[in-house]
Amino acid sequence: VEDTPLWRPTQRGRNEEEESRRVPPFYVQAARQAKDATVWFVHPHAVVSLDAKGFRERLAHDGWPLGGFVAEGSDGTIWFLSYDERLIGIGPGDSTQIIPVRIEGQEMFRELVAGSQGTVWVGADGSPALVFRAKPGVKEPERFTVESGTEQAISVNAMLEDPAGNLW
Repeated sequence: VEDTPLWRPTQRGRNEEEESRRVPPFYVQAARQAKDATVWFVHPHAVVSLDAKGFRERLAHDGWPLGGFVAEGSDGTIWFLSYDERLIGIGPGDSTQIIPVRIEGQEMFRELVAGSQGTVWVGADGSPALVFRAKPGVKEPERFTVESGTEQAISVNAMLEDPAGNLW
């Protein structure tokens, strides 16, 4: 939307930290254009969408920061990861899903990919590395390990689901 600022100071913020939660552009960690042409922005503490009607805050997140990950599911759900080990989906009609994705030790999320039939894949580094598959209607994701054959840590930095549903 032309000439629409993503952020401007308001009287609502009483201090600099509160203002930083209002989605200033320099804190945007990820962005993605959905199939319906809506653009989604991920800020550490909010998710904002931009469509023909302008900017709209879709999710205020007061927990651990949201990560720089965003993916669109085949059903139109937009998925995000938070650093407090939650997979968050905003679906049609602003329905929200939260799925716990438990990692252990020093692992970190590295990738988020939306697959077919509403499936979402999450990759994390570690020794072994972890891959999770979340499916619609299932409260706990399936967990898979990726072994290297050595004690060296593996980082799952890129994933792709092929048309047959296999993860690469």
